[in-house]
Amino acid sequence: MRARSPASLVDQTMNADSGGQLSADTGGEANYSTNDLTKAIAQAIQNGAHCYTLVYTPTNTKMDGKFRHIYVKPIQGKSKLAYGRGYYADNGAAPESA
Repeated sequence: MRARSPASLVDQTMNADSGGQLSADTGGEANYSTNDLTKAIAQAIQNGAHCYTLVYTPTNTKMDGKFRHIYVKPIQGKSKLAYGRGYYADNGAAPESA
């Protein structure tokens, strides 16, 4: 077995942290250090089986392309929520070409 250099371990950790943050920000969950794909898929299906859809209408309707944060807080209990942490307020039009 080939030993990893400290630099490659740092890169791997930073990539894992980035993936974990991206997953959390988009309402998902990252799976690390597992080769058990069957278990990971089963867990994803289980998590997806218990969901609700919430509708959000922003009070700030200005489409300025800025990132808008969203925070959802349960009224009672210590539920673990998975949801997108925000969105970009764009109008969906294609970008202008230079």
